[in-house]
Amino acid sequence: MVRPGVPATEIVHGYDYLARIWLDGPLRISETALRAWLADLTLLDAKLANHWARLVRLLDLRDERLAADEDYQSCLVIPQPGRYVPPYASVWLDGAEGLWGPTTARVLACYQEAGLDWTATPSSGHGRSWVRAPDHLGVECAFVAELAAGQAGGGPPGGAEDAEDAVTAQPAAVAAGFIADHLRRWVPAYAGQLARHASSRYWRGMSGVIAAWVELDASGPPRGLPD
Repeated sequence: MVRPGVPATEIVHGYDYLARIWLDGPLRISETALRAWLADLTLLDAKLANHWARLVRLLDLRDERLAADEDYQSCLVIPQPGRYVPPYASVWLDGAEGLWGPTTARVLACYQEAGLDWTATPSSGHGRSWVRAPDHLGVECAFVAELAAGQAGGGPPGGAEDAEDAVTAQPAAVAAGFIADHLRRWVPAYAGQLARHASSRYWRGMSGVIAAWVELDASGPPRGLPD
């Protein structure tokens, strides 16, 4: 598991969903998939599970979906004055002009330490292309999901027992350190700003979810979720 008491499968699904919406926009996963995941998440924290499910199901409502899509473009993609909240760790940790600075280099080093490659693939939208830096929140969430997926699957078959332990312990240790030493340093402040700039219930709610999710550990339920 990524952290004591938190099942790796829940971590995979949670960080994977957050990665996908920060990279590609609001996502209404199938009701079957949602129910299957939330059944397990409810055992971990029922309040979080119910809140997350309500936010995903908001996307069934046309006006809510349109508002969420508009927020995604205005607050997360296009630097629109008064709306845009940059989803890059370096901006929050190195200053407004810090993109591709020391924080970006440290994040990239974490990826390399875990043996995962980051590729600067341009993303197209509204007639323009941009490259998401390694410290984009969506990329960072995908990184944790990838590590947790490796941990959930266990080590490769065969080999000495101590070698298998080393293989399975490494992704958990890297992910735990990345969450505690990096994500927790900037995501709560970023999420608070996003909640203030977003107009849709979906993104205001998801900002609270991601702030709580990075705080999730064995000491108790996540903090900061609305009632």
